[in-house]
Amino acid sequence: MARKNRRQRRTGGDQRHRKLDIMAAPPPSNELVRWDVPFAEWDGLSTWVIAESGDDAFTIVVAPLSALPPIENYPKYLIRFESVITLLCHEEACVLDRGYPPRLRGEKNWLRAYLWIGSPWLRSSQGWGDILGGKEFHHYLIFGDDSVIEVISPGKARIERVDAKRFIEVKHEV
Repeated sequence: MARKNRRQRRTGGDQRHRKLDIMAAPPPSNELVRWDVPFAEWDGLSTWVIAESGDDAFTIVVAPLSALPPIENYPKYLIRFESVITLLCHEEACVLDRGYPPRLRGEKNWLRAYLWIGSPWLRSSQGWGDILGGKEFHHYLIFGDDSVIEVISPGKARIERVDAKRFIEVKHEV
């Protein structure tokens, strides 16, 4: 009898953990479209994030890959977001189950940049749209050879081409 109770407790615990896993990753959607940016079809690219001055402004730097370090490669593209609800940047070798559509996971000629129109993460952020005055949100995906970056942001990203070295000054009050 004691064994049966322990087994039931263990099973109940497993079910609770399973429920948490399901809640952590909403079901995927296949509405993934090409983000029309100049680097969408590059063979190799490097990405990194710069926190701009301000509460929730970020810039993603995209550089082509070559024998040189990415910082020395041009043209680069700066993708600026004025307001960011979600920013996820992780090592591309870190396999996170983000619920990407199966089409993307198995695609041979995949792109480097997508808009995830039916993103479950986007749907769960809809309440922020009301708070921010009814703005439309976008879920951006950039697949670099070193990092994968996801951004959920209202409005459109601004893209700027950089053809030579320059400096971006960032100031934060702490």
